[in-house]
Amino acid sequence: MRRTWLTAATLLWLLPALALAAEADSTLFPRPPALRGAIDFWKQVFGVYTTRDVLIHDNTDLSIVYGVERLDRHSSNRQRQQSQDAIVARYRRALEKLAANPADTARLSDEERRVWLAHSRSQDPDCYKGAIETLRVQVGQRDRFIQGLAMWDLHGDEIRRILRSHGVPDSLAVLPFIESGYNPAAYSHVGAAGLWQIMKGTGRPFLRIGRKVDERRDPFKATAAAAQILKGNHRALGAWPLAITAYNHGAAGVGRGVKEVGSREIDELVRRYKGPAFGFASRNFYAEFTAVLELISQRQQYFGPGSLAEAVAEGGAPMLSAGFLPQLAEGDTSAATGESMLDQLVHRLLGMRKEVDAFTTVEAQQLPAEETAAIKSIFQVGAEDTLQSVRWGPSLAPPGHPHQGTFWYTVWYENPEGKVSETLRLTPEGEIVEKTRRE
Repeated sequence: MRRTWLTAATLLWLLPALALAAEADSTLFPRPPALRGAIDFWKQVFGVYTTRDVLIHDNTDLSIVYGVERLDRHSSNRQRQQSQDAIVARYRRALEKLAANPADTARLSDEERRVWLAHSRSQDPDCYKGAIETLRVQVGQRDRFIQGLAMWDLHGDEIRRILRSHGVPDSLAVLPFIESGYNPAAYSHVGAAGLWQIMKGTGRPFLRIGRKVDERRDPFKATAAAAQILKGNHRALGAWPLAITAYNHGAAGVGRGVKEVGSREIDELVRRYKGPAFGFASRNFYAEFTAVLELISQRQQYFGPGSLAEAVAEGGAPMLSAGFLPQLAEGDTSAATGESMLDQLVHRLLGMRKEVDAFTTVEAQQLPAEETAAIKSIFQVGAEDTLQSVRWGPSLAPPGHPHQGTFWYTVWYENPEGKVSETLRLTPEGEIVEKTRRE
């Protein structure tokens, strides 16, 4: 069944890509020449370089890229962060040297020569002094983007249909590539959740958000909510580039920016607005959106026809709906056999046997690669984080306690900040009771 399904999905991806390409060329989503450098930069980030690659660049002019360096595949997250810090330090020293004596170019190190050439061999010390403050590194995202394409191929049509039903352009369906990597189980450190990374306060007018039910995790209900948020932004701001930027920065903030710069043009807002909260992410949100639109329309050029199969082979998990219930492939009748959502979570995604009378702990190195990938997806463990172990079992709550009869699953992993545990508590029917994180 899976082989036939994958083949059909692979063949059908051309149709939505063509539809998006046609809309992307319309006046709804302009590409001002001033943003071309940023758009091309993000196409490289999403379409060329993987999470093993680090781009060293200027954060105000993204056409200035000093170089790309590769991280060790086997390094821990802490080591990766240390490597990135060392890269920044090397290029900072190069900028400082050229700022001190820009005419001394007889014997330049590799980093100094790259910086010198990136700034068109400038002999202006202020050019390099300013660049010291705007030096930044960006990790590539191609491998994550490919995994997102697997979700896109499965559910993009329905997400576009929902957007159209709410009167917004269906090209906005690519925004989750930026927000969550098209992962409906994504959860950010500031509390945004789901495919569209909706905050609690923003989502509550449109969704049920509580301890037992959080509809931000339902990709289709969350899409309807995002459509209403985007439609409200457009009503307030009058242009889709501004409405898209407001999805990241807030409509009130973008409105203040428009008023301050005296222009509704997106390139003018990005270039001239200096609001304290209008940082790198907000300035680049629209450029990232248009970059993803172009990548989707040029998909075969960047990813080839085998990307879906590649993503699934690397552990792409199925789309999850509310309560973490997998969307079943046609012909799969497991949901009709009485199998609970909890059983589906364990049996279908983790491939483990549920032990209701005892706790089970499994070390990460004992798990097959596909199970590790599924666990990371379910528990929002970053692809670059080091999974250490998994434990699941019944609640020990006494009779009468609200947690009696629930099951909990905990993962332990290491990220650049240290060791983290994530716990998900579920009822036997698959209802989410709570999710906790400890660092």
